Amino acid sequence: MYINIYTLFFVILGLLGIVALVFLIILLKRTASLIYKINKFWDSNSKNISSTVEEMPKVLKNVGDITENVNLVSEVATEMTASIVDKTDRMLDGLNIFKEIINVLKKILKK
Repeated sequence: MYINIYTLFFVILGLLGIVALVFLIILLKRTASLIYKINKFWDSNSKNISSTVEEMPKVLKNVGDITENVNLVSEVATEMTASIVDKTDRMLDGLNIFKEIINVLKKILKK
């Protein structure tokens, strides 16, 4: 009893086809389940999604306004810092002059 090679080939090919069909059926079932879950999620959250999308322009405008305010505050802070540094330098110069005057007075009073 011999098995023809062509018959063996077609039997193996048929079995592989059946396995491929089973995998395809499983894949289609899981895809359908996923699509069902997505539809269910969309239906239950469509109101929230719509309200979020409607609020986005307001949120973006607020973010723009906040960014402008932060820029203005940082500019003022930079100017104020420069002013404080300048006034501190002037104050140090005045203190150095006062110190030298005190030193001169000390020398005069020691004599």
